Amino acid sequence: MKSPVLIVDAITNNSGATGGLLTTVDGRPAGLLGREIRHLRSHTWVNYAVPLTTLKSVVDSLIAGRRVDSAAEEAGRKVMVSDRELTRRFGLIMLPAVVDRTPAYVDSVTPGSVAHAAGFRRGDLIVLLDDDIITSVTSFREELATRRIGQPMTVTISRDQQLQTIELRVP
Repeated sequence: MKSPVLIVDAITNNSGATGGLLTTVDGRPAGLLGREIRHLRSHTWVNYAVPLTTLKSVVDSLIAGRRVDSAAEEAGRKVMVSDRELTRRFGLIMLPAVVDRTPAYVDSVTPGSVAHAAGFRRGDLIVLLDDDIITSVTSFREELATRRIGQPMTVTISRDQQLQTIELRVP
């Protein structure tokens, strides 16, 4: 599934701004901020936002007090490692899954964590877990849930437009 994004020609991000509200100049809500992205060759920083029209059904459900099921829950998919468990056990904080198939970008790495020691960095895009293709942050959390404590695993990431592998054991 593809979703439109708004490219923002303004400084919108600071620590914790991801997921914040983007408004028009007259104060009307326009979208939710994503993380900043830096072009490697030009060193240009770009901000993006997910348009509220894309999120309308979710927002309407939340306002009405209804439970919002993720696409994984609706499809009856596998069990997932929660965001909290991912941070506690691995030290990884991923880009929030705002839309279906949000890319598996590392938003931050906890200093001194397993992920930090293994070499993960902010901005890494996780593309493979062992031989399993990672299509989203949700698929990453699903695949992690199938790994046993102590099991070695290889994570292939895209960093600086190159694929790299990171070896670690499941904590």
